[in-house]
Order: sequence, then structure tokens, then C-alpha cells
Amino acid sequence: MILYPLVVGALGLDHRAAGIFLGGTIHDVAQVVGAGYSVSPETGDSATIVKLLRVAMLLPVCLALGLALHVRGSAAAHAAPVLPWFAVAFAALVVVTSLGWIPSTAIEQALSSRDGASSRDRGDRHEDLAAIARRHGNEAGHAGGARNTVPCRRRPGSARVEVKVWRGGETGAYQSFEVPRGESQTVLDVVTYIQRHLDATLSYRFACRVGMCGSCAMTVNGVPRWTCRTHVDKVAREGKLEIAPLANLPVVKDLVADMREFFDKWARARGHFKPSASRADPFAQVKPDTRERIEADAGIECIGCGVCYAACDVVKWNRDYLGPAALNRAWTLVNDARDAGQASAWTPSRAMPAAIHATRS
Repeated sequence: MILYPLVVGALGLDHRAAGIFLGGTIHDVAQVVGAGYSVSPETGDSATIVKLLRVAMLLPVCLALGLALHVRGSAAAHAAPVLPWFAVAFAALVVVTSLGWIPSTAIEQALSSRDGASSRDRGDRHEDLAAIARRHGNEAGHAGGARNTVPCRRRPGSARVEVKVWRGGETGAYQSFEVPRGESQTVLDVVTYIQRHLDATLSYRFACRVGMCGSCAMTVNGVPRWTCRTHVDKVAREGKLEIAPLANLPVVKDLVADMREFFDKWARARGHFKPSASRADPFAQVKPDTRERIEADAGIECIGCGVCYAACDVVKWNRDYLGPAALNRAWTLVNDARDAGQASAWTPSRAMPAAIHATRS
């Protein structure tokens, strides 16, 4: 999968030809998708279609081969079947699932059984690691980041949290759920419980679960937060939570916000590094005690989560305003001694009309 995009580049294939090449030569579906979209969205779409077409052709090809073998061996005592048993089973499964004959309750029960077994296994491993950490006096075993990788233990009794979750797109409504309370339970734990146990159609984003990627940012009781680092005990009001997608952004579905506007403004702010040296020059050294480096310290910690953008009232009032994250990114490069030309590019007349207009209005 890693080498194929390099081959595509070396051959100079356009998007469509690259998609046909990748979809027609790579065996695994996931690798076809990964290789295709690593080249371009158009290549990924073409590669996926070609691969799915290959999969769809399996049954007709098996039928043709089976028929040929059957005809050739018809004179024998034990003639080969027209179709092998696995092809018949595959076709039957396709028909049954396509027509919706499998009850949704059976599917949900199967998924719940799988998730329950997996959760018990992860919970046992977590308990073993916690015991080891306590024996060695290492409190890291109790850190929020360690707990975020496994389901939290339920509290004794029947304590529950009432949760209202936004459902729909730009127009929609809140749907109510009841979720069991757990020890050190995060808001992301709550959302995950709803999706795995109560409503599998709920859409939301998450990845690292330890406050590094920023993808799980949502609005919790009116405030944009990282849900993986936000504990229910600290934000629940009388045992109630209201969870919505990030504000100031279009809604794709449920808790998923469309981040394209946010990142497009990064591009408009010209927050990209322009080198002042070449590969042949000595390795750049940035002294940590310089004024520019000290001023940029706080700004370089941004992970692009969009929380500041969702909380910004100026963005709400003026949609042309670039937003705190985009301006912060460009500002850190203005203070980067290795960057060439950023300071001259950032003039009120050229780079900041939207920002100035927003702050004056």
C-alpha cells in the first residue's frame, strides 16, 4: 500500500488511471482505499469503485468456471457442481442482507455480545495494570489518560446521568438518553456508551482519547470542550448533560461538525512555513531564550481542535473573521526566525482585512 502511490507518481498517471491501476492490482479492500485516498480524493473514488466492481464480479466468474467444469465432467460419475458451496452461501447472504430479512434486534444483540466480551476483556487487563501501578507506587496508573483507553467501572447502586444529545443536521432536535454513572467517567465515555448500547446510528468523532488529537471536541452544556478530558462529575448539572456539535460550524450529522470552514481559514491566513534555507545549509538552530521563541511558546501548542473557533463570538457575528486558531498559526510563523517572508506578507492591507473589519464592527 505504501509503495503503490510511489509507483503511480513514477508512472505519471492521472487521477482516473491511477484509481484503475490501484483498484485493479491491490488485493485488500482497505489497502485499496488507503492507497487511493493518499494520492487524491478522485483517485480514491476511482480505486474504490474498481475494487468493488472486482468483488461484484466474483460470483459471475465462479458461475462461469463452475459451469465449464460441470460440462467437462458431466460424463464422469461424480460431476462437479455448477457452483461451489461457498459461492452459493455468499449469494444467499447477499440476498438476505440486501432485502433486510435479518431482524435489527438480532444484529444489535450480536453487536452487544461482541462489545460486552471485548469490554470485559479490556476491563480485566486494566485491573491488572492498575494493581501493578499501585504496587510500585506509580500514580500514573490512575491518570485520566490511562483510564480513557478502557471502559470505566460503574458506580455501586443505580446512579444514572440524563443526557440530551443533538440529532440531525443543521435542523434537528435533542434526543434524551439515560446512561449509567461510572467512576472517573468522561463525556466521551457517555457518548460512546450511547452509540454502542442505546443507538448505533449516533454519529460522532474521536481518535486518541487522551487530549492530543482534538477530534472529539463537542459542545457540553453550552461550552465547547474536549470530551475525552471532560469528566461528567465536573460539568453535569443536577445529573444532566446536554451535548451538541461545535458551534459556528455547519453540522454534518448529530455531533459531527464540518471542519472545512475552520481549516480553509487557516489557508486564508497563510499560516504555512516558508523556508529561508535549503537542504544544503547547516541545520537550523533556534535558541530557546530569544524573545520571538518565548512569545511563540504558547501558540505552538495548538492542535487544531476548533474549540476556540466554536467559542469565539466574533466568528458568530462576522463569518468572514478568520478566527483565533488561524490567526494564532500565522502569528507563530511571523515569530519564527527560520521563516522567510511571513512578516512582510502579514500587513493590515493584505492579510488581515477580515480580522480588522470584524474587530471594528
